[in-house]
Amino acid sequence: MDYLYSWFSEPLTTIARGWTGVPPWVMIGLALLMFAGWTATYVEVIRKSFRDHAYGIPFPNTCLNFSWELIFSFDLMGGLPSFFFPLRYGHLFWLIPNSFNVYQTWKYGPSVQNGEWVKTHFRKLFLLTFVLSFTLIYTYHQYAHDVFGVASSWMINVFMSWLFIRMLLQRRNDVMADGTIRGMSERAAWFKLIGNGAGVVFCFYWWPAQFDHGLLRHAGWVIPEPQSYTFLYVVYISNLLLDAALIRLIRVREREIREGRPATKMELSAI
Repeated sequence: MDYLYSWFSEPLTTIARGWTGVPPWVMIGLALLMFAGWTATYVEVIRKSFRDHAYGIPFPNTCLNFSWELIFSFDLMGGLPSFFFPLRYGHLFWLIPNSFNVYQTWKYGPSVQNGEWVKTHFRKLFLLTFVLSFTLIYTYHQYAHDVFGVASSWMINVFMSWLFIRMLLQRRNDVMADGTIRGMSERAAWFKLIGNGAGVVFCFYWWPAQFDHGLLRHAGWVIPEPQSYTFLYVVYISNLLLDAALIRLIRVREREIREGRPATKMELSAI
């Protein structure tokens, strides 16, 4: 019972460290909305991808996401703070949908490529990208002391948002019988925007509060508080703008499909 009680009492202390100025129940609500939004995103992407025989997450992000979750699921950076329940269990849970993404990318990846060379060598490229992604993320965490993965997770996230738009442009003429774009879902884009919106507000208050008198002590490291959070603010805003742009582009293209009009000419080289 003491162990179970600590799941719910210790996290409130963690949230209040440095005093966020926000009631704990609000922070818990934001965290749950963030978790629910991203879980719904994964479920919708996986459902649509199986139906369309495609993968729905840009494959570099499948490699980056899975690597990031592995690192924090198995405490390779010295563990995560408790929040409502140990965050490690949340990341372990997300390894499940990420495993589906890996499977779909491996199974359907070659068939959705445009170039013959990429079709032939796609699975080799996928494996190499996995190795490189894990190495880069793990060494970045050590180099930058990104011990809770805040900076890396948001950088991966904004990279994903940009690659979603690029994937849409590449598949804009790959239309399914129901008038949707192969492997892409407006509903998933909305869920991602909702999850990211809650995550932005949560991290805006929670992350600075982890520094006690300007220092964060974790796993033997003493990490000074950043002199400025401007970089993260730029990443937050960029992410939300790209998510909103993706929703708009999907809606415009699918309206064109319903009206029987050709795709708007878009230069991939500009992306």
